[in-house]
Amino acid sequence: DSGDETEQIPPSDNLDALLDYASSQKERSTYQRSLDAFRRALKLYRESEAAPYLAIEIATLLKDRGSYDEAINVLSDSRGLPGLNQQHPLDQEFIETIAYLRIVKNTLLHHRLGFIPFHRIPTAIAKEIDAEFRDWRNLA
Repeated sequence: DSGDETEQIPPSDNLDALLDYASSQKERSTYQRSLDAFRRALKLYRESEAAPYLAIEIATLLKDRGSYDEAINVLSDSRGLPGLNQQHPLDQEFIETIAYLRIVKNTLLHHRLGFIPFHRIPTAIAKEIDAEFRDWRNLA
């Protein structure tokens, strides 16, 4: 860390300030701070049109560190957001991402790999996951 104490906490609970802070923390690879800021923004601005996008950011950060169940829960809970009705194009993306994360989780369990970070999934396993997801999409 650079020791810049002003970056330790978001400057305010204003949505733009939280988003700027969360994004800058993500760029610095301080993912927990980024995650905390995105979660705070989602908690405070659930009614906002930005809320579904906040949920996607949170789920992506969780997926990247291997917290697949938590990512699935965030997306599942977020399907009820005011800014996301069933006709919203993002709703289909949420459904597909939830299905994909479930396939990732189940494939990792099947191969007894535990919940490893997404970028550490071996290539052969990633191909298996992608093939299973393609099958799921063809059925859906």
